[in-house]
Amino acid sequence: MTEQRGGPVSPADITPRKRWYWIAAALVVVGVVLGCGAFFLTAKIFSEALPDAGKTFPSGQAAVVQFTSTDELVIYVQLAFDMDPNQSVPANTTVCTAGSDVTLKKVTDQIVLSDQSARRMWQAVYTAKAAATGDHELTCDQEDGSVATYGLGEMPWGGSLVAGVGTFVVAIGLPCVCILAAAVIVIVVLVKRRSNRRRLAAGSSGNAAIDEYLRNKGQNPPPPPPV
Repeated sequence: MTEQRGGPVSPADITPRKRWYWIAAALVVVGVVLGCGAFFLTAKIFSEALPDAGKTFPSGQAAVVQFTSTDELVIYVQLAFDMDPNQSVPANTTVCTAGSDVTLKKVTDQIVLSDQSARRMWQAVYTAKAAATGDHELTCDQEDGSVATYGLGEMPWGGSLVAGVGTFVVAIGLPCVCILAAAVIVIVVLVKRRSNRRRLAAGSSGNAAIDEYLRNKGQNPPPPPPV
């Protein structure tokens, strides 16, 4: 009995559908947009935490700071712009004092902010919180008597290391994951479409039992249903 071969293959019969390419492209766009958003959010939060130019004071000089009862400010010490934060001796030897109505706490985590525009680096040394709203004095010095500059700013991410690291991971990792997932989708769809195109051209339905039955009856197997 003569076996009939399949004729020209209609693009509409080839699966998976080409819409999967658009889904992969959309995945890349979403990943890049969200990653850029997380990056700019991180940059904005860190820039807002930097000490303002009007909130700096030298060592040995009392700074009058206006607090509200809900404020928690961060005292930063200025580092040399090219200094290795792991060897930031000024931060380790900074001693700050304030009135009894201001609570000072030493910052144990290494938090270093970089102000690229002013070519300055700041390392957090103390947090300061007042019991009542009003003006309060702060004084900072170096134990070795060296001259330093201090500034008042905020704690990025409210001091949450997990939040800061998480946002950074999202900014870098999310676009990479989306691009990788899109590449996998494109490769899988491309391979399957080529395989199905060859099968349809050969007159196969994709089911060996059905193909054999139809060939024995001298008929071409039908194309598989769209997915």
